[in-house]
Amino acid sequence: MGRFFKKEFRINMPISTPGFAAGITGMARALEEMEIIGGHIEWSARNVPKLIVSEGGGSPASDLTPKPFDIAFSGAEFTLSNCTYRRMEITRTYSDINGEVTQDGDWYIAAWINSDTGACMAQVGASIADVTDAASNPESDYYKILLYKVTRSTDEEGNVSVTVTTNYRDMPFVGLYV
Repeated sequence: MGRFFKKEFRINMPISTPGFAAGITGMARALEEMEIIGGHIEWSARNVPKLIVSEGGGSPASDLTPKPFDIAFSGAEFTLSNCTYRRMEITRTYSDINGEVTQDGDWYIAAWINSDTGACMAQVGASIADVTDAASNPESDYYKILLYKVTRSTDEEGNVSVTVTTNYRDMPFVGLYV
């Protein structure tokens, strides 16, 4: 005992004891925010988690390999690192990009790449449409890449945590040439 409840519960013991609600809340948060390194979580229609470990995903070496646009959080602030992208035959590397998730809830993070200068910046929005284009926009100065869906929450003490709920970096890309 101790991780979620202050004391051990026994049969026929009332649940209206100090710390019960906090323990249930802690268990719910642990389930909702759990992460699988080297895999992912699939939730059934009945909200039952299935932990999926990717083939070879459990090896420490694969977990330490940097990937383009990796994200790290410090409270509500984040840093995108390894900002490397390809533009036709040219590979560009840009310095780390900083941003912030300013309110609790679900948010989307995208990288906007300036078509002329190659400079990158992070955009945070409440929907995918807030951070990417819904249709081809040849007049836009930016190429917009959806990266993550995150959830920000603030606990009773005011501590902020942000968790990646969906990683869109490996999303299939379809390009049509005319």
